Amino acid sequence: MSARTHWGWSVLAILALFCTTVGLVYVSVSISLVGGYVAALWPVNAIVLSLIATQPRHRWALILLVVYTADALTNTVLMGSRWPLALGLAATNTMEVGLASWLLFRDQRRFDVSSVSDLGRFVLVAVLVAPLLASSVAALLIPSSRPYADVLLRWFSSDALGMLVFAPVLLAVLVPDRRRVRRGWLELTLSATIVLSMLLAVFAQSSVSLLYCVPPVLTLATFRLGIRGAASAILLTAIAAIWATVNELGPFHQAQGGTLERLYMLQGFVAFVSLTTLPIAAALGRAESLLLEIRQVNGALAQAREEADHARLEAESARSEALDYARRYQDLADNATDIVLRFDRDGLISYASPAVSMLGLTPDQAVGQTTVSLLGAANAGEAMTELRQLFDLDQDGSEDANRHEYRVALPDGGRIWLESHSKVLRNEHGR
Repeated sequence: MSARTHWGWSVLAILALFCTTVGLVYVSVSISLVGGYVAALWPVNAIVLSLIATQPRHRWALILLVVYTADALTNTVLMGSRWPLALGLAATNTMEVGLASWLLFRDQRRFDVSSVSDLGRFVLVAVLVAPLLASSVAALLIPSSRPYADVLLRWFSSDALGMLVFAPVLLAVLVPDRRRVRRGWLELTLSATIVLSMLLAVFAQSSVSLLYCVPPVLTLATFRLGIRGAASAILLTAIAAIWATVNELGPFHQAQGGTLERLYMLQGFVAFVSLTTLPIAAALGRAESLLLEIRQVNGALAQAREEADHARLEAESARSEALDYARRYQDLADNATDIVLRFDRDGLISYASPAVSMLGLTPDQAVGQTTVSLLGAANAGEAMTELRQLFDLDQDGSEDANRHEYRVALPDGGRIWLESHSKVLRNEHGR
C-alpha cells in the first residue's frame, strides 16, 4: 500500500470516527429519560475504549482528539450547549476513556474479556474508577438545581452502565482470540431466536411483568454461545429496556415512582444482569481455554508416545538384528575348522572357538591365556613382537591386518603349522 493510499484510508477512518461519535452523542442525549445533560445510557466511551484496545499506542492521542472534538461540537451545535460547558463535558469523557485505556492496555498485550482476571480489571477500572472520577468533575460543571450527589450519581450510572453493556461485546468481537470455540450456525440461530423472543415477550407489552424471565435466558445464551453470546444478549436487553421505557412499554414503565426512579431501576436491572452474566461467561471461557490446553497437551503426549513407540520398535528391531548377527557369528565360529580368537593388545584371550581343540585345549581352557603362551615358548619372542606391531601399525593407520606362520608343538608331542590372520577391531570410541 502506497503512502498516499495509507493517508487516504487514515482520513476516511478519522471521518468515520468523527461522524459515528456525533451520531452516538446526539442519539444518547436525545433519548435521555429525564432530560438535561445526562443520557440514560452513554455508549460513546465504551465504543472508543474498545477501538483503542485494537490500536497501537501512538494512535491513541489522535483517536481521543477526534472524539473530544466531535463530542464538543455536537453538544454546542446540535444540542445548544454553551461552549465552556460543552468543552468541559467533552473533556471529562475524554479523560475517562484515556484513563481507562492507560490502566487497561498500556502493556499492549491482548486483552481477553473472557478471562476472569481481565474482566475483573475491566469492571474495576472502566466501570468503577474511571467513571467515578469523570462524574466527580462533570457534576461540578453541570448547572442543576439538584444536589451535587444526585448529578454525580446520574452521570456515573450512565457512563458505568454504558461501559458495562457495550464494551464487553465490542472487546469480544474486535480483539482476536484463536482459542475461542467456534459455534455452529444452527446453535447461533436457535439461541438468538430464544433471546429475541424473550425480549419481545418482556418489553413489548405492559400487561404482565415478565422481568424474571430475563436472567435464565441470558444464562442459557452464555452457556451456549460463550462471552460473545452473553455480551450480545446483555446489549440487546439494555436496548430493548430503554426502547420500551421511552415508548411507555415494559415493566419499568409500569413501576411506581417518578421518571428518575424508573431510570435508576432500569439501570440497576441492566447492571444486575451484566454483573451476574459476564462472570459466568468468563468462568466458562476459562474452562474452555483449559479444555483446549488439555486437548493440545494430550495431542502432544499422544505424538510423543507414538514417537517413543516407533523408537522402541526400531531399537527392538536393531537388537533383534544384532542378536541374529551374533548367532550367525557364533554358529560360524563354532562350526569353522579354523581357530577363531578374540584378544586384547596384551594378547589376553577372551574368546576361543571350538576349533582350538586341535591344540589340545577346550575353549574354556584357552580363555584367560595369552596368544604368546598358546603358541609356545619357541614362538614367544616372535609372537610378542608381531603382537605389538599389529596394534601399533593399525593405530598409525598404515596397516590394519597381519599374517604370520608359526610351528606349534602339540601336547601329544606332534607339531602343526598355523597361519595367523589378525585384524584389529575398534568400538565407536576408537578403543
